[in-house]
Amino acid sequence: MKFVETVTKDGLILQGLLCEPKKKSKKAILQIHGMSGNFFENDMIKPMLYDYPKNGITFLTVEQRGSELIRWFETKSGKIKLIGSANEKFEDSYYDIDAWVKFLKKQGYTQIYISAHSLGPTKVVYYMNKTKEKIKGLIFISPSDMYGLVLNKKIYPKYQKSLKEAKKLIGQKKPNQMLSEKLWDFYMLSAKTFLSLFDNKNTSVFNYFKPELGFNGLNKIEVPVLAFFGTKDDGVVTDPYEASDLLKKNLVKCPKYTGIVYKGAKHGFEGFENKIVKRVLNFVK
Repeated sequence: MKFVETVTKDGLILQGLLCEPKKKSKKAILQIHGMSGNFFENDMIKPMLYDYPKNGITFLTVEQRGSELIRWFETKSGKIKLIGSANEKFEDSYYDIDAWVKFLKKQGYTQIYISAHSLGPTKVVYYMNKTKEKIKGLIFISPSDMYGLVLNKKIYPKYQKSLKEAKKLIGQKKPNQMLSEKLWDFYMLSAKTFLSLFDNKNTSVFNYFKPELGFNGLNKIEVPVLAFFGTKDDGVVTDPYEASDLLKKNLVKCPKYTGIVYKGAKHGFEGFENKIVKRVLNFVK
C-alpha cells in the first residue's frame, strides 16, 4: 500500500492510494468518490483496500478536484488552485478520471474497472462517452439522480431561487461567488458549480424521478455494468427496483447488466461493505 500521484492534462496534481497484491496482475479497480468526498474516509473503502489485493486485484482510490468541500490543489506550474466540490466544474472531472486511468496503464494494467459512488457514476458516464481508453467494466454504487434530488417538492423552491441567483451572478461575471443558500442545507456551491450540476445535460443521466428527461449517455456504454442500490438510499429518490430496471433498459449496448438491491441499505451502504466487495470480486473475476 503506497501513496501515489498523477498530473491531469490541465496541470492539477492529484494524490491517490495504491494497493497491490503480492503477485501483480493485469486487473485493477479505480475508485471514484462522490460529491465532496475523499479517497480514504468512506467506510466502504476499508474492506476494498485489503480484500481486492488479497484476491489478486489492484485497488486504487483517488483524489479528484471535487474532493472535500473546498480544497487547495498544487499544479505543475507551481500555482495553487482553490477547487473542491464547491468550486468544481463538472466537465473538468474528465481530466481527473483520465489522468488516473492513464496512470494505471503506465503501471502495466490492461484490465481496468472503474468503480464510483453517488455523483461518481455520473462523472464516469461522461468520461466513458468521451474517452478512447479501453475500460473493462463499470461498478456503480448508488448511481444518484442529481436532478431528482432538486426537483422534489421540498427542495424545488430553493432550487429555483438558487438557479436564478446563479444565472444572475454568471451574468455579472461572478462565477466563483458562493450562492446565498446551501444546497440541501449543507453544501456550499459557487454559481458556476451549481449551473454545471443542475442546469447541464451532461449531468442529466440517472433520471429515475422523471424518466422523461432521458438517460443521457447511457446508450453509449458498451462494457458490463454492476450497479448497487439500497431501499433506504435517498440518492436514488425512487423505488430502487424500478431504478435498476430503468438503468438496465437504457443501457442498450451494455453486454451484461447486473443490478443488486440491498434491503435496508442507505446511501453510504454502511454495514453492506463486505457484501459489495464480494459481488465486485465475482464481477471482476
